[in-house]
Amino acid sequence: MRSCARVSCRPSTRPGALVTSSSWQAPGEGSEFEPEVVDQFKRAFYDQLAGGPNSPVMIADVEGRGRAIVARHNITKGQLITAEKPFVSYLSERVETHGAAHPPKPTRCDHCMRGLPPAAAKAAQHNNPAGLLLARYHEAICELGKEVREMEIHCSKDKRKFPLLAMRTMARILLNFRDTGSLDATWVPLQVLGFAKQKPELWTQDYDVFKRCFIHNEDQADFFSYEWYCRMMQIFYINSVSVTMDSTQQNVGAGLYILSSFYNHSCVPNTRSSYPENNTWHVYASKPIEAGQEIFISYVDHMKSNKTVETRRQHLYNHYGFWCECPRCRLELDLARREQGPA
Repeated sequence: MRSCARVSCRPSTRPGALVTSSSWQAPGEGSEFEPEVVDQFKRAFYDQLAGGPNSPVMIADVEGRGRAIVARHNITKGQLITAEKPFVSYLSERVETHGAAHPPKPTRCDHCMRGLPPAAAKAAQHNNPAGLLLARYHEAICELGKEVREMEIHCSKDKRKFPLLAMRTMARILLNFRDTGSLDATWVPLQVLGFAKQKPELWTQDYDVFKRCFIHNEDQADFFSYEWYCRMMQIFYINSVSVTMDSTQQNVGAGLYILSSFYNHSCVPNTRSSYPENNTWHVYASKPIEAGQEIFISYVDHMKSNKTVETRRQHLYNHYGFWCECPRCRLELDLARREQGPA
């Protein structure tokens, strides 16, 4: 999405020592790193994120829009451009369709959002511990069933997903750190994403619940601080997307996709999005795209929307912080001005 965040390329090896108010500055900005080193790191990181030289896309700077996804070579109509699994995701069916006190038993996996095999679903529905482990939580969070339920109930009242995504982000960071002793695969990618500037009062209440449920020692309190939590909320606000399964056309959850967050918006995108089986986000070319050309998605469902150009642009500004200047908006604004006549 629209991106403006900074990147830190040398995280601490101790989770509790990383997140402070100053940890969001790029190396080279008040650190020992030279700007050339920062640029080299960014180029290498973006190239790896985009899939390397064999990928049809790359991340590049585009004048007036910052970082963007552009075609590395010619792309044909209908060609698969990217297929990305989420960094984190969360299933919304249970907490959105039932009362908070009695969330329904799972029939889909909260992480991959596939329908569960009958045996796993049955085990989960009968509260079989092994079945619940398999069916509901694929990461370290699976060990925190009671605490997870408390957070789900807290969020179900207003149908909010972002605190649940923060919960799964914490689980992924802890699990990866436990397995590798490094934060490179989980913390660095988050720092390159754009973020909103909002910090509502509601986040303080959410963090109190989050801290009570999931913070169990001083190192965790240092790393997963209120500042960390707010930054996650700011990232999710701009970069998370709803997952709509192709087979049912139902919204089944939300996810955060690192690479796909670099797609910029157009009301006349040259792609179409699809979730054919689970929460893997497939982006296909809807028209031929030449090498070097920017690749766009739409942040709004322009096919179903009957909003005027003014309300559509206002929606994009309110949610993503920019006024759309795509060809469709410019044309419709010009037509609207002509219809209004001289001032």
